Amino acid sequence: MTTGMRPHTAQFDLSNPRMPIFVPMLDCLDGLLKAAYFEPIAQYFLEPIRPWPLKHRLKVYAEAITGMHGRLPHRMNRAVTICRPIEVANALHLYKPPFGLAAYDPRFGSTPAG
Repeated sequence: MTTGMRPHTAQFDLSNPRMPIFVPMLDCLDGLLKAAYFEPIAQYFLEPIRPWPLKHRLKVYAEAITGMHGRLPHRMNRAVTICRPIEVANALHLYKPPFGLAAYDPRFGSTPAG
């Protein structure tokens, strides 16, 4: 998870199979979880989320101008997200969702097992 990119974005890079990268912004991760019929109930971060220091912002701006930057986004953070499954008419799915997720959406007529 990162706070170093535009809102609702993720960095996805599978060019190196030994180190695949998927780094979402917090709101992007929340949207992905909701699309899978999960509701985040708690989230814990390795580092507290704070405003960027001026020195760090200047470094990021310089990298953006020169095009010289690392493979991973700035402001990387580890997060543990605890979720629960939800049964809801999910506005993110206009059609019957794949992978058996329709069982969690009352619009599609089935109920989850268990």
